Parts: sequence; structure tokens; C-alpha cells
Amino acid sequence: MKPNSKHHRPHFVNEDTETVYITVSGLSGAMAAPHWVRSHYPGYKCSIVTDTELQKKFNTEEDA
Repeated sequence: MKPNSKHHRPHFVNEDTETVYITVSGLSGAMAAPHWVRSHYPGYKCSIVTDTELQKKFNTEEDA
């Protein structure tokens, strides 16, 4: 697992489960998130999370 900041959206990439955790700011962002994940991380799953849940992902990685 690793945090990734090479793209403009706040997100966390879990390489083990091939999941991208991403935050959105509204309905249009929620609709666009899966497309964004497919274009930047082909084959990965998109999981929309809250800012708090995303921060927990980063904190968990730092503790490991």
C-alpha cells in the first residue's frame, strides 16, 4: 500500500487489493471518480471515501 500524490485528486492506492480510495466534493465528482480511476489506474477498483476515512488510510500506512 502506498499514498500517491502524482495526480491532482486526493487519493490512496492499495497495491495489494488494487483499490484506489478517493474523495469527492459532490455528485459530479462521484460520477467522475470511477472514470478517473480507470484512466490513471487501469484495472483497479474505485472506492469513494470521506476525507476522514482517507486520512485513516494514510495514517495506517505510516504506522506499518
